[in-house]
Amino acid sequence: MEYNPIASLEKGKIGTKSLPIPPDANINIYPDRYTYHKGEKGRVTIDVENGGVSIGFTSYFILIPEGVDYNGILDGPEPTGEVQLTDENNCWIVPEYGFVCGKGTLLVWQAVHLSGYKKQVVLSVTYNNVGSYRFEAGTSVVDGIVGWGDSSSDSFTVGVYV
Repeated sequence: MEYNPIASLEKGKIGTKSLPIPPDANINIYPDRYTYHKGEKGRVTIDVENGGVSIGFTSYFILIPEGVDYNGILDGPEPTGEVQLTDENNCWIVPEYGFVCGKGTLLVWQAVHLSGYKKQVVLSVTYNNVGSYRFEAGTSVVDGIVGWGDSSSDSFTVGVYV
């Protein structure tokens, strides 16, 4: 039988001080600039801060759109995996987060941790073509004891000109 702290609280078996802190997932992504010239390199920063777990599992990702080359990690942990999604209907399952669909390079990180998880990743990209490019990212955290989880997402768009 799975332990349910809310049911135990309602039945008077535990007090509010005994309730676990619910997991809290947060991700923010941002470029070094929002406009570039064709062929220019840029930086994308990913800030992940997941908490509220005693033993947790975190996964997070960024989808780099087609037309933008991924050059590598400048600072922070290397991705656990890299997947090329070749059309809008291609999807990949990011553990605990769910399906991520789209065209581009999908970078995924995974970690098992005690307490919270806080990382910053800075990656290098090159903007090859004129246009508008939307970057998408997401994270999830799951408590390894209670099984509760949370997720968060973020995105930004840059313009590339001649």
